[in-house]
Amino acid sequence: MGFKGVELDEIKGSDQMFERQPTYYDDLNKDGFVLRLWENKLGDKITVRFIGKGYPARRHWVPTSKGKKFPAMCTRFNPETQTFDPKGEYDCLACYFSGKKRKPGGDEKRVIGGASAANFVNVINRSLQKAGNDYPIQIVQLGKDLGDDINAAKEAWSVRPNDPESGYDMVFTFTSGKKANEIKIGLGAVVSKEGKERTLSEQELAYELIDLDAVYTSLLPKRRDEIISYFYNGFIEDMTEAGLIIDESLEMNLITEEDVDQIKKSLATISTKRGGSSSPVSVPQESVPDEESVPVVSKAPPAPKPQAKAPTPPAPPAQPGTSAEPPQKKTLVPPPPRRPL
Repeated sequence: MGFKGVELDEIKGSDQMFERQPTYYDDLNKDGFVLRLWENKLGDKITVRFIGKGYPARRHWVPTSKGKKFPAMCTRFNPETQTFDPKGEYDCLACYFSGKKRKPGGDEKRVIGGASAANFVNVINRSLQKAGNDYPIQIVQLGKDLGDDINAAKEAWSVRPNDPESGYDMVFTFTSGKKANEIKIGLGAVVSKEGKERTLSEQELAYELIDLDAVYTSLLPKRRDEIISYFYNGFIEDMTEAGLIIDESLEMNLITEEDVDQIKKSLATISTKRGGSSSPVSVPQESVPDEESVPVVSKAPPAPKPQAKAPTPPAPPAQPGTSAEPPQKKTLVPPPPRRPL
């Protein structure tokens, strides 16, 4: 027999369609591979060693109609060149509405800010290491203030903190207890072993690092969901503007004809609920079909690449209803990136 339904109090509201789908970053966060700076409080200290290269990224904060904000990776930013590469007027919707200073409903507080630093880096969490964890690697996202403090320490010590031979541990000292981007690292918080630089051991050099490109790619917004969300939250003002965005998105292969059908239905439903016109969105009749779900970056997230001395390959994804061991347990490696459906 087919689907029998669910209890009335278990039916999710209409806002559910706008929720972001779980990403590879979410998998890592759930399984303890993300250093959660935002969970720390005043006076806390975390000792880490940066390992491997950093991954540049930029993100916007988008205010919703319910007084909250959600992060949106800037799709104009090119991590390889660390420059903004415009490809079209609507290639990054957050950039577009930020530049227009769009204020849904005239609310002065609901303006999308410019793209700010949100860089990724692997670290060795010394607390996990001291607890006997065979895989104490986590990723941390560095905002502008935190990144500036790290660069200041690098200049003072004349060496990169992630240098495998002459690098050093760093201590995150939480001085405000409010926001992650208010965390300050004083130069006195840079620690070393017996007053000297701390060379990474062979075992530490053999740690398999988390694939930051896969993390970043998984967080890039999906254009179909973006259009619906920005319309729902009032940034896309009418069906005409939505049609222009859909037009360019089709030309850039960010959405497919199948996506357009779903977008049109969703926008018509939202407009009707608001008491507005439910006229169909006007979009071109000819476009190049693409795969069923096309992300902003067309390539699929690559599987993590084990380093030459990696002790073990990545564990397979957890089955539904189960979870990986907590990070305090031994012999733990990050899950592989999700593949797009």
